[in-house]
Amino acid sequence: MSFGFGVGDFLAVIELAMKIRKEFAGAPSQYKALSDEVKNLSVLIQDVETEATGMDPALATKVKDAMESSKGVLHDLHAFIEKNKSLTSKKSHLNRAWQRFSIDTREIGDLRSRIASNVVVLQAFTERSMRDTLAKIEHSVEYRNRQQERLQVLDWISKDDYKHHQDIQSGLLQLRQPGTRQWLFDSETWKTWLNDRGATLYCPGMPGAGKTVTTAMVIERLQQIYTNQVALAYIYCEYQREIKSDLQHVLARSTLRMLLDHLDTVPDEITKFYYEGRDSDTDQIFNLLKTLAIHSRTIVIIDALDELDPEPRDRLLEQLSRLQQEASINVFLTSRHIPEIQKRVAASFLKLLTVEVKATEDDVLSYLEDSVMLLPNVVQNDATLQAEIKSTIVKYTRGMFLLAHLHIISLKSKRTRKAIQQTLRQISEGKASYREAYDNAMRRIQSQGQDDREIAMRTLLVLFLARRPLSAEELCHFIAVDLGDSEQEGVFDLADVLELEEILSMCAGLVRYQSETNKVQFVHRSTKEYLKETEDRWFPDGEATMRDICETYNRTWEAVEATGCEDKAYYVLLGYSRSHWASHYLAADKLTPEEEHAAGSAGIDILPSGHGTAQSTLYGLRRLGRELNGMDDLLEKAASGGQCAIAELLLTANPTINTSDALDRALVAAFKGGHTDTVSLLLKNNANVQIRDHGLSLLAIAAQGGHLGSMQALLECDEGVVHSLIRDEDMPGRGLIAMNAFKAGNPSGDHDSDGTVPLWMVSPLSLAAHEGHAQTVRFLLNLLITHTGFIEDEVGLSRRFKSAAICAMKGGNLDVFQDLLPLVAENMEIEHPFYKPSLFSLACQSGRDEFAELLTTTWSPLRKAPY
Repeated sequence: MSFGFGVGDFLAVIELAMKIRKEFAGAPSQYKALSDEVKNLSVLIQDVETEATGMDPALATKVKDAMESSKGVLHDLHAFIEKNKSLTSKKSHLNRAWQRFSIDTREIGDLRSRIASNVVVLQAFTERSMRDTLAKIEHSVEYRNRQQERLQVLDWISKDDYKHHQDIQSGLLQLRQPGTRQWLFDSETWKTWLNDRGATLYCPGMPGAGKTVTTAMVIERLQQIYTNQVALAYIYCEYQREIKSDLQHVLARSTLRMLLDHLDTVPDEITKFYYEGRDSDTDQIFNLLKTLAIHSRTIVIIDALDELDPEPRDRLLEQLSRLQQEASINVFLTSRHIPEIQKRVAASFLKLLTVEVKATEDDVLSYLEDSVMLLPNVVQNDATLQAEIKSTIVKYTRGMFLLAHLHIISLKSKRTRKAIQQTLRQISEGKASYREAYDNAMRRIQSQGQDDREIAMRTLLVLFLARRPLSAEELCHFIAVDLGDSEQEGVFDLADVLELEEILSMCAGLVRYQSETNKVQFVHRSTKEYLKETEDRWFPDGEATMRDICETYNRTWEAVEATGCEDKAYYVLLGYSRSHWASHYLAADKLTPEEEHAAGSAGIDILPSGHGTAQSTLYGLRRLGRELNGMDDLLEKAASGGQCAIAELLLTANPTINTSDALDRALVAAFKGGHTDTVSLLLKNNANVQIRDHGLSLLAIAAQGGHLGSMQALLECDEGVVHSLIRDEDMPGRGLIAMNAFKAGNPSGDHDSDGTVPLWMVSPLSLAAHEGHAQTVRFLLNLLITHTGFIEDEVGLSRRFKSAAICAMKGGNLDVFQDLLPLVAENMEIEHPFYKPSLFSLACQSGRDEFAELLTTTWSPLRKAPY
């Protein structure tokens, strides 16, 4: 122990206390209190012994004094017992020995007092120790909770994309060649960029020069220089990356996540977004980035700007430029030599430094030192041949690592000195362009045996046309699918799945595996560009092959599922094949001339740029429509159910639908259902706004259903609809028709025997009033009143209001009736060739007492009206 009372001292005192407690066994009751005090002291001493580390000096002194005092009082108590107790060793005489004690209450009281004082001191210590322990536990729990909360917020900002870039960084560092790029880090430009806050270092380079690996080395060097002193964020742009949402937004969130990594706590503003369940737009993300960057040195690195489409690239550069101006961040950028990008970068960043990335002779030589040792034995055993290989490749790679890599791959299949030297002569003669290097690689693939050649070509095809990056397992399953032939249906068999290493060995070095992301990809972007240029040569029916692979895999999975088998191995490629088979089908499927003409006339892109589930749905609808001899019924059903997305897909999948009456029927169905989004979609596709359904206009259909949103969409589309509304309201004798129908009670209900709406209810205002749609009635009243210029006189307008009032009364809608009353003429008379009844008389005759009472109490002229 650190406070002067050692472990041995504790043990001696604890042992003495336990001995005394045993001595008190069987003692008379008057000694019980003293025995309990000893027990308490004994327990406290053991607790102190457990907690007696790390005390402050003042407390340690008090505890030491209390322990010394406890030791002393226990010795005195033991002496007291020995003095007063009979010296007998026989258990049978123990009680008689206690009984012969001469009880000195004063001495016992003194011992109890001394024990109690020590108990108080030691108990205070143990309680304080307990509080400290609890505080530490609470702090630990609170810390863990804070860290958990911090991680949750960070993952909410960016998780998958953030991890994706980290994985790329780890993988690239495995590819780097030690000792290369030192020329960059020794340059004055590099040093200037590091020391000048707010500067930009732009590093363009030709394809294959090693720009991306250079970026990885720059990131590593910055992390070594600054450790946690600088907020560092990096983004790798990739040509085959599938990002389903706004690219600029995704990259901005990933950047924010990286900058927050070096902070112990997440700023309150960001945490508030998280707990409120609010997402933030790109501008808000960059504002947060600015806030962080102002308070700390910040470096943002973007690799391969040329991999981005122009629009998101320009927006990203614009935001970075603004961020740099407002927060003085340092920026590192790479791209190919593309004039458009170079001009944009030059215009966006003021403190711009430029260094071209290229492989120097020393860099290439460093790479070749290790690579030549992977060549056949004829090279490894011949130092002269090794030197010839290195000097030739260094001389003719023109600063491109990729070309050096392809040359090394081309030599791996050469088994003799003569064959190697012949290849080197081809390189030195200038037949060493990218195109030639790739052509040579494809020739090596074609020269393999049939099985190996087919596997290699299937691999290149799949990676070339895949809609997203593929995992190693997915690629292996792609290769294993047997497409069959004219006599035998294709099938997928797990027994045909090859090891990835076997597949890669057949691809002439054009394909590589990235272990950090578990993705298989081309060795370089230019590989895909080469295959794109030569697609007709190598893959004339590539999309059809991809379609057949996906369909075969789906069919096999369905057959396996039907047997009750739950082997997860059959699920490996299912996600891709189900999501993207339609995309491949549409790419392989040719439109009929009629469809192409209709699509061109309507300005519709029959092949949307996006892929995935939506496009699978699109193809499924298109196929189903063809099987049903058209998609007219499908469109009407989608409109009736308010399935706007499906309706939009149907319109996109079959442009000829725009020329049929399907749009009109679908528009009526959408109005009946009150589906405003679908109504707007169909109106934008030039559906006929004058269409009627059993005599009802679209406005009347919407009014009957109380679909105010659909009515507004119609009026926004065509103001001429107002004229139609007035014509509907201006039917001669409408009041007479309404009154007679009302008095007759319309025994057939609200519809005539043929299912049509009776003539007296054709008016939109009357329909809305009859159905009790108060808000719709008010909307139509305002519309009529503001367009009185279309009406010859106010009497005609009043007549329309009376007809609506009759309909409201028939429907039993007192609130709507009350809204109409101020607009009805004072005499409340209804036009009739023989007599002039009033609303009041109609209410009384039909037993509508509540309406009659309302008319009596709220409109005094009615008392004079005839009835």
